[in-house]
Amino acid sequence: MEFSMDGRAQKHSPNLASPIRRLAAQIIDSVIVLFLISVIITVLSFVGPYSIASLVGMVVGGGYFLFSDAIWDGQSIGKKMMKISAVDEFSLLGCSYLQSFVRNFLKFNLLFIDWVFVFFGGRKRLGDMLASTVVINAE
Repeated sequence: MEFSMDGRAQKHSPNLASPIRRLAAQIIDSVIVLFLISVIITVLSFVGPYSIASLVGMVVGGGYFLFSDAIWDGQSIGKKMMKISAVDEFSLLGCSYLQSFVRNFLKFNLLFIDWVFVFFGGRKRLGDMLASTVVINAE
């Protein structure tokens, strides 16, 4: 805990990632999701029905989209490239699979509305608020 000049206690604020780095990471991860879906559908449609290939592609791509922040200790591939990390706001440990699911499920369903909140003081999307996560600059 830190103290201000007037002697009141202040909560220690982590080094929050900028909205630009977060957006860049999101774009990278979106490209990865589209690439996974496209490659899987293309490859599997040669060996089986297109409907099964599409289903497998959507499950794999959707799985990456929803759980990627938890796979590598709070860093999806996009976050690794941008040197940022999604962490639990209290412990500052990489987000869990449940937190990753909650924050990314809302991002998928609320897209632009969810992102508006990143530009306010706490730099937290609605998904971050519900999942109790923050996105910080990684070391």
